[in-house]
Amino acid sequence: MNNNGELKGEAIGRLKKTLEAYKNQKNSYIIVSGGNSINHITEAKAMKLWLLKNNIPQHKIIEESSSKDTVENAIYSMKIVKKKFNSITLITSDSHMKRAYILFKELDYHNKLFSTITFHTKKKNYDYDNEDRLIEKDLKKLRMKNYNTQIEGYKWN
Repeated sequence: MNNNGELKGEAIGRLKKTLEAYKNQKNSYIIVSGGNSINHITEAKAMKLWLLKNNIPQHKIIEESSSKDTVENAIYSMKIVKKKFNSITLITSDSHMKRAYILFKELDYHNKLFSTITFHTKKKNYDYDNEDRLIEKDLKKLRMKNYNTQIEGYKWN
């Protein structure tokens, strides 16, 4: 988000893919995830407002506004998935897909993640090689003992 709490281009690109996926599966629900806030608007709230402006019914949007990073996005979103859904589609940016997919799959103990859709643009000057380091760091964080209580029923390796 920018300094005014408005979504930036990449986030809007992901939401456009979400809108496209929803139009193909109108029985679906959408989880928007992100608790970081600017001007008292969380990332999840900003995404929800954008989706509402684009005619997604309010009851189809689930707001997860506690997470502060990708690890927590996965933890809190999969907690919702476990309770309510049989399958999920993960939508994120191409620069973020590998890490997000690995983290979500790590928590996908009921095999609900079955497909991915990415926002197909590459960031200029993005250090894609750094993603492997971030994946390793985030997996360690995810596996920390204090996350064991976050997802009921998860079998830690």
